[in-house]
Amino acid sequence: MHEQKQWRPATVLYHAKTINSRIVCRAGFLFTLLVSLQVPGQESAAGRQAAAPNQLKQVAPEISARCLEDIRSLEDWRRDRPELRRQLLDMLGLDPLPPRTPLQVNITGTLDRPLYRIEKVVFQSMPGLYVTGNFYVPTDAAQPLPTVLYLCGHAPHPLGAKVNYQDRAA
Repeated sequence: MHEQKQWRPATVLYHAKTINSRIVCRAGFLFTLLVSLQVPGQESAAGRQAAAPNQLKQVAPEISARCLEDIRSLEDWRRDRPELRRQLLDMLGLDPLPPRTPLQVNITGTLDRPLYRIEKVVFQSMPGLYVTGNFYVPTDAAQPLPTVLYLCGHAPHPLGAKVNYQDRAA
């Protein structure tokens, strides 16, 4: 006949501590193993900064080749435009759009050039979040012209983002 073992509180406590220490030991080992593994491009800010453009350079030709390939007429564009706009806003993290707030635009200075002027501007993209920039305005424009707002962001280079983004304005 099989004897049933009598468990006392001290014995149960001892076994619980042993099991918990084994779990903690294994978890610690797994954590150390995961932390010691380096993912390429993740070891520094410069590595992460370089990884995104490199990835984009690889996929950009394919994306460009497929871009709007189904749009062959104005009717096609009118049909697809709402969905394409929704996708763009989603990719930019703007779906749904945030509430509109007053921009509180200020021109802090102007530089006159022969064919244009540069207005140094600051505005609030959200209340309390200030954005600075230069606004290039042609001096001989007879009518309002389209405008592109390009925000460069930040870069780990000692001279900032301007080193990597200067060619975008050309």
